[in-house]
Amino acid sequence: MLSARWAIGFILLLLLGYWALWLHYAHARKAAENASPLWLSLSLALLLLVGFIMHVLSVQMLSPDQWMNWYAPGGHIDASGSRIHDALLPRWAFIVSLAAPVTGAWLLACRKYLSAREGEDAGYLEFVGAVGRKLALYGGVISVLLLAAWMASLPSNMAGFALSPWTLAVAVTVLLLAVATWKMPDAAYYLPALALVMALAVGAMREAYRYAALHGGFGYDFMNYPIAMDWYSTILFFATFLIVGGIPLAFMLSLSWKAGQTRGVYTAGPVIAKLGVASVVVAGLWVVQYFAFGAWVLAK
Repeated sequence: MLSARWAIGFILLLLLGYWALWLHYAHARKAAENASPLWLSLSLALLLLVGFIMHVLSVQMLSPDQWMNWYAPGGHIDASGSRIHDALLPRWAFIVSLAAPVTGAWLLACRKYLSAREGEDAGYLEFVGAVGRKLALYGGVISVLLLAAWMASLPSNMAGFALSPWTLAVAVTVLLLAVATWKMPDAAYYLPALALVMALAVGAMREAYRYAALHGGFGYDFMNYPIAMDWYSTILFFATFLIVGGIPLAFMLSLSWKAGQTRGVYTAGPVIAKLGVASVVVAGLWVVQYFAFGAWVLAK
């Protein structure tokens, strides 16, 4: 409620950001080399703003001692929801900067993927590789410096978190991705996996900090929540993740891999074709059980 207009505007801005991105693609297909960067620039600005909004909401959540002051400064209630109360820009800049090493790793994987086909432009592939290595190395160094700036800006009661195992793990994984991308560009298919490890480390650090700030400073402990176990929804969640998500993902990855090795039109083999059919079937079954279970609950 403290920043309600921003929270609600997040959805609209996200939609506009993606629409601008697709408009760029559509315009680029027609204009080729003469495509204007207008829509792409607008999309980037909107998506960065969307990330900033979610960042602000996360930061403000960690200061419950300030909520009343923000809601009623000087005793006068401000229910507009139009204000941003705590930005902590180094945190936002650090998270955004991680896109550079991740993009670098992805570009090297793309270069290796395309180089398996005959007749590809060797000069273009070399250019992609060079850009990927520089993005990963320089972007990784900048990310670590921004991480240090974020840790330096922590409040005094959380200053010790700067040298916690969580923070050190993030710094190590970021630098490891940067060095691996620079020194081992041919190990391209392992680099996105390493980028995923880095992202998981960042997510774990963020949650560890959230817990430390709320539990250590205000006694809030989610571990004290009572649990009412619902086996159906629990099983459904993991089944959705592993089956409804796993089978289509296996289909898309295998299809993309085989298509990348083929010049011209690729026709899927029997195994990949069956994976495609299974992807549609499991999605259909999930929708059926969703409405069937809802109808059963209403009937009960």
